[in-house]
Amino acid sequence: MSANRVQKRPCLTSTERRCENASFILLFGVIMPVRCSRCRRLDLVCKTASRSESCGQCVSACHTGCNVHGNDPSQLRAVLKEKKRLDQEKQETLAKLLRLEAQERRLTSRAEELFGHEIDILQEEERTSQVPAPPPILLPLESRVLEGSYP
Repeated sequence: MSANRVQKRPCLTSTERRCENASFILLFGVIMPVRCSRCRRLDLVCKTASRSESCGQCVSACHTGCNVHGNDPSQLRAVLKEKKRLDQEKQETLAKLLRLEAQERRLTSRAEELFGHEIDILQEEERTSQVPAPPPILLPLESRVLEGSYP
């Protein structure tokens, strides 16, 4: 009776199964004309089997995002949405920068105007107050010596 029994294959761990699958794909798989993004980035040969959703390199590395059979349309939409958001943010930032530069120019112009007006006032005051300064009062020599102001 033991001769007719079918021997069960020993249970494999998920790591062992993954390694077997990767080896099978790498040995018998077809080299893809367009590599997945991971294989392209790491400059690896990208092989896949007809029923496998991932290439052998991604299976071997436990990489879950293999796109050897094309990208998920939702990923492409997400990238396009993010690109549009960044473009919009760039436009808003540029508009804000232009507005701030215009405000800075107006502020500089106003400061120059105020400063010029202040200079004009000071010059006018100097012209109108051409009153000679009073001559210094000279004290007799004895008082200057006592005060300590004698040279």
